[in-house]
Amino acid sequence: MPYLGYSGRWRVAGDRLVHRVAVGSHARVVGTEQIREARLEGDRLTLRESLGAGRYLVLEWRRAEPAAAAMAGEERTMQRNGFETTGGGR
Repeated sequence: MPYLGYSGRWRVAGDRLVHRVAVGSHARVVGTEQIREARLEGDRLTLRESLGAGRYLVLEWRRAEPAAAAMAGEERTMQRNGFETTGGGR
């Protein structure tokens, strides 16, 4: 599948996310509305577009951990692997 990227304003309409495309990697999408089924469950956002015949394009994102939690997880991993952590440089 070729790459397609776009940005612009968006709105929620029921269970759909509607993007009004201002900038896109392909001129044909600029000025259009891209409509996707949207589902937010916990830390995951899933957008889905029907291609017909029971086929879908699916995009899924997971919320990133706050930096402090990610760093704490990294320190635990380093300690399990036998490295000492001093917290220096933070």
